[in-house]
Amino acid sequence: MTAMSQGQLDMVRAFFCNEFQADSLDRTVMPEPTADAVAEWIDALSTSGLFAPAEVHNISSVWCAEPESMTALLVGEIDEIAVKRHESSVPAAVATPALISAFGRAS
Repeated sequence: MTAMSQGQLDMVRAFFCNEFQADSLDRTVMPEPTADAVAEWIDALSTSGLFAPAEVHNISSVWCAEPESMTALLVGEIDEIAVKRHESSVPAAVATPALISAFGRAS
C-alpha cells in the first residue's frame, strides 16, 4: 500500500467539508467510519472528478486498512507525537506501513 500525500489529505478534507457543509471536520460532522460509510465516501471521492483513479485507489487502501485512524487523521486528532507513540507501541511486523506513512506525511 502507498501512503497518502499531504496534498491528497488536504483535498480529501476540503471535499468532505463541502460534502458535510462544514467549515472544518470534527467528530460531530463525520459519521462513524463503518464499512458502508467508508465505501460510500470512497465512491463519492471517485465520482467527484477531483482525484485520478490511482489516487482514489491509494486513498481507499489507506482508509480501508484503518478506518477509525483515517477518520482521526482527517479531523485533526492525530499529530506527530501520536505517530511516534503508535510506532513505539506496535511491533514493527504488526504496524500498518501505509497508515504510519500517512500519519507521518500529514504531520
